[in-house]
Amino acid sequence: ERAFGQVHVYQQNREAKADLAIYDEKKESIILSGSVSLKKEKAWVAAAQVTVSIKDKTFEASGEVKANFKL
Repeated sequence: ERAFGQVHVYQQNREAKADLAIYDEKKESIILSGSVSLKKEKAWVAAAQVTVSIKDKTFEASGEVKANFKL
């Protein structure tokens, strides 16, 4: 399954936004690509791709990754 446009994924206290989302039912994951940004609390991460594991409740950023957070 695919979703295009302003795609938003929410899981626990995290949020991810992207232009494209591909859902893999067998792996129980969502692959986000295209202007991907990930927010956890007050920190933002931009990445080429983010894989969301529904089963493991994890987000994994890959490709060029940039973080913006307050210390």
